[in-house]
Amino acid sequence: MMSRNDYAKRIRRLEIFSSLFMIIGTLIVLYLGFGLYALLLILVIYIITQVVNYRLMKKCRCPKCGNVDVFTKHLGFTTGVKEQCPNCHYKLHPDQKISIKK
Repeated sequence: MMSRNDYAKRIRRLEIFSSLFMIIGTLIVLYLGFGLYALLLILVIYIITQVVNYRLMKKCRCPKCGNVDVFTKHLGFTTGVKEQCPNCHYKLHPDQKISIKK
């Protein structure tokens, strides 16, 4: 079991990795001239990392209303978890371990 803050750290790392991978991969493809297929492969990998990122965000949603927007952001990257849900103002307890329903 992980807390919402632990998920926020993991989401932040994944966002930084995917952004750097997209930038560096595109520059390498354009510089070395691998072509359109390599560029599309990088785009597909980027989309897959964003899907994984959204799934992690769904695990941290508000238990009362189901709102996913419970993260604080700075410069487009996740920096932490809000103290309460912006939709229903339910107190979220960011450091408390959460159980994940499957």
